[in-house]
Amino acid sequence: MTPPKPRLLAAALLLLASATASAAPGRYGFGVEAETSGLLRPVLERVSIASVQPGSPAAAAGLRAGDRVVDIDGQTVQGAAARPMAARLRDVQAGQRLRLGVMRTTGRVVVDLVAAPRP
Repeated sequence: MTPPKPRLLAAALLLLASATASAAPGRYGFGVEAETSGLLRPVLERVSIASVQPGSPAAAAGLRAGDRVVDIDGQTVQGAAARPMAARLRDVQAGQRLRLGVMRTTGRVVVDLVAAPRP
């Protein structure tokens, strides 16, 4: 029996990887500014929406630049570990849901988002 040709093996591995890949990367379409304390284990003090991309899920859900995020999926932001919270907002799959509790001058608002596929 002859060994498989390198190109066929590479093609088979790529096909296997694409067949078993998880959902496509997603995006919510907003940027944040965060204030933290602590050097080795940073803790969140305050998180605000810095920008909202037009046409994004964040824009469609009514999120606004200047909104102060007070909780993410029911977890209070102030005092939370910064790195896992950042990963939660960064490592998103298309279709993933996110619920933000935000404070505005008019009071607390809940914003539900569904991540869109990355372009």
